[in-house]
Amino acid sequence: MTDIEHYYVENPKVKYSEYFIRDSVKGFDLIFKSASGVFSAREIDKASKLLIEKADLPKEGKILDLGCGYGMIGIVAAKACPDCLVILVDINKRAVKLATDNLKQNKIRNAETRQGNIYESVKDEKFDAILLNPPIAAGRKIVMQMITEAPNYLNKNGSLQIVARRNKGGDFLFKEMDKLFSKTEVLAKSGGFWVYKGVK
Repeated sequence: MTDIEHYYVENPKVKYSEYFIRDSVKGFDLIFKSASGVFSAREIDKASKLLIEKADLPKEGKILDLGCGYGMIGIVAAKACPDCLVILVDINKRAVKLATDNLKQNKIRNAETRQGNIYESVKDEKFDAILLNPPIAAGRKIVMQMITEAPNYLNKNGSLQIVARRNKGGDFLFKEMDKLFSKTEVLAKSGGFWVYKGVK
């Protein structure tokens, strides 16, 4: 069974096993319920942690955690931006249920979860930041759709911020972002992962 069959599906077939993850992210001590069939189920993924630690978050407005998994990025964004509304979306129904539980567990009141593929559950909305650890295992077509359609869901001066391994597609994704956004920059580099930002 490949990674894509494990987590980039609406209904994972892998047997449900529950895990609990405690960690400090961006200065917040948090606990997450996780499970088999979602991305990086047993520990916080290093790339996702780098993205949210280094993200350039708005002081107010709306943030989209695209492909939220069990919700770590969106929950930290909501903690760090109490005047923002954070929307967490994922195709994976198991992930969305976990993210919903984790919002309650961590007493997050300025966020909500939605289930749907890519942008379908937010199709009439605009955001001030979209945060994305691209599901590389799902294939380039899906990853590119997430990136190329992002400007349609951003307010003016809104940003797409992604994390990728530079030598495993990150350079290519950054070049594609260069074509789409008025300004692009590298926010952080660590352990081979780079955080890229494109501003509409």
